Amino acid sequence: MKFTLPHQPFLPPRGFFANGTIVLANTGLSVSATLETSVMGFQMTVSGAVNSNGSFSFKQSFGINSGPVHSNLTLTLANTGFSSDFNFGVDVTTNAPGFTVGFRGSIDVGFSINTDGTFRANGNLTMTAYLGISASASIGFSIDNHNFIIHTGDIGFSVGPFSYHPFSDVSITY
Repeated sequence: MKFTLPHQPFLPPRGFFANGTIVLANTGLSVSATLETSVMGFQMTVSGAVNSNGSFSFKQSFGINSGPVHSNLTLTLANTGFSSDFNFGVDVTTNAPGFTVGFRGSIDVGFSINTDGTFRANGNLTMTAYLGISASASIGFSIDNHNFIIHTGDIGFSVGPFSYHPFSDVSITY
């Protein structure tokens, strides 16, 4: 049995859109909803599911995509644990005849804590400059129950097809 809410269950303010679905089946109940707006490129999504076997998952995402800036945050809560992922980026580039000029940068961070006692966290920073050719550098980390790694192998630069990365990753196992 499936119940779909009307695309416009009420008259939302101009620039907003909402819809949702409720599904009742022998495997459980599933609920999802979406709320979107075009104000500054903002978007939010909420969804979730509850199943008759006791498993569940609820997820909420927030995002902004406004010109050269974009960002997204996702939070998930489930019977297996909690996780979060965050991304932020800037892209200020333009194309001229025959080459690209500008800058791009991004930050990505995530973590999770699971009910079985495991965890993980990771992050990465990347920057790229363009002036006909590109030069790029990146550094990151990851950690879990048994390892801590600094991704220094990404430190260096790349110019066109040539790259120079003098370091290897630093890894600690415990």
